[in-house]
Amino acid sequence: MLRIISIALIACGALLIFWGFGAQESIQSQISEFFTGTPSESARWYLLLGIAALVAGVLGLYSSFRSR
Repeated sequence: MLRIISIALIACGALLIFWGFGAQESIQSQISEFFTGTPSESARWYLLLGIAALVAGVLGLYSSFRSR
């Protein structure tokens, strides 16, 4: 069961990172980055949550294989 959840977390994390890079290239984010020097909040949250889900999934998958 832990493997299935870990694989789902890895897949969701990869999707969130993909959407984060897409949101970072949007017009709104580029305008925000031009004036403030940082990308938009939504792009930042997608990337942060994607990385967190990806790391949690990899750690869960590692621990499920290690406990065998």
